[in-house]
Amino acid sequence: MKKYVACGAVILSFLFVSGGALFVRAADQSTQPQFLFSWRAVGGAPAWYSGKVLPTYQSSIILSVTMLQGNKIVSLDGRAVKWFINGDLVAHGIGLGSILFVNKRVFGGGELDIKVSTQTTDPTMGDNAIQSGYFTIPVVSPQVVIQAPPFVDSFSPGQIINLAAIPFFFTVSPEALSIKWTVNGSTAQSSSDSSHLSIHLDQHAAAGSQSVQAVVSNPAQSGIEQGSASYFFSIR
Repeated sequence: MKKYVACGAVILSFLFVSGGALFVRAADQSTQPQFLFSWRAVGGAPAWYSGKVLPTYQSSIILSVTMLQGNKIVSLDGRAVKWFINGDLVAHGIGLGSILFVNKRVFGGGELDIKVSTQTTDPTMGDNAIQSGYFTIPVVSPQVVIQAPPFVDSFSPGQIINLAAIPFFFTVSPEALSIKWTVNGSTAQSSSDSSHLSIHLDQHAAAGSQSVQAVVSNPAQSGIEQGSASYFFSIR
């Protein structure tokens, strides 16, 4: 089993957000339309990650909606569909059941409030009306997890500690990211693969606590798209 260490408020279980669509009823009456929403953020995550990739600032998000009425799918063809995000109209068109949205509005810790409106017909009265469905998407900051030796955080002089920094939810691939390591505040030299760090403890290393930090950033957006994690161990 691998051990993962995250910094600060990053909770590992938070990374495993299940996928799936969101089912929203436009009104209480069963004859009223219902909206089935789904979304997918385009972002980086390890191949083994089975959770939902969450959007960050600058993330591209694919949003889709299906309308149901009387438990049957209602085609949006020929219907004017409007998409609103945080109160602003961002897209509209005939049969527009899916859009690509780039989040340039909300930073980590905020939310994207989505509203979709379209014209519907009451199956009983035959009246036309505008119905809307709503859902919310959380926005996070890029995250970093440090993979460390399992079940141990105390080492003897002369041992080698192998660490790896694993980035989540960046808008570029891991290969495009810049990763900087420090040990006890001093810059540490990683291997040819900057996502890995091997710490060779001196044979005469003094006992005490040690700290390691990995800072990961997107060089094209280094002031905005950045995450970090810390790992602590001791020499016995």
